[in-house]
Amino acid sequence: LMGCAGLSQQLRATTSGIKVEYKVPTETLPIPTVPVRVVVRDERLDRELLGNGAKSSFGSRALGIFAFGLISLAVPGEPSFQQTDLVGMFQRAFEERCSSNGVPISKNAATEHITLEVLVRNFRLDFNFGTWISEAGYVLRMEEDGKLVCEDPISEKVTKFNAFGYGSGERAISEVFAKAVNRANLNMCLSRVERQPKE
Repeated sequence: LMGCAGLSQQLRATTSGIKVEYKVPTETLPIPTVPVRVVVRDERLDRELLGNGAKSSFGSRALGIFAFGLISLAVPGEPSFQQTDLVGMFQRAFEERCSSNGVPISKNAATEHITLEVLVRNFRLDFNFGTWISEAGYVLRMEEDGKLVCEDPISEKVTKFNAFGYGSGERAISEVFAKAVNRANLNMCLSRVERQPKE
């Protein structure tokens, strides 16, 4: 995840489609004595990834690819644009952001853990008057023993002039995703957890 392949600067729609890349930031986070379990819920009222302007620009052959550094999750062999695994994308990004900075992660709901919940409310890429517009919004919640200790609503918007065709759209959606994920104040949330190491 630390190394990212360059964003493609495609001039026309291809079967490689959209590529979203995320680089994990290096940060110092409070380390709880029990692991964190990341739970992502898709609560968007409109679950279309592409707005009408972007749909007509990408065409029917485009596929969605979410690339995290050198790791790509693709939907091969499909004749039209496929709805991406948005839940999996946010889950992987938050798990990597935590684990890469020393916070233990649990994937088992039965074990003792702190819950980091991501409620996705908006995720969209559109195109209008020569400009790519990407939006991402969610609510971050952290619970300990069923008690809400932190809630942080996040909303980001990025616009890119259509300088590189579809590559500009990829840059817009990658940038808004990274900004939205990294804007979550994990330091504040984890500092409010009671299960801290004893000094």
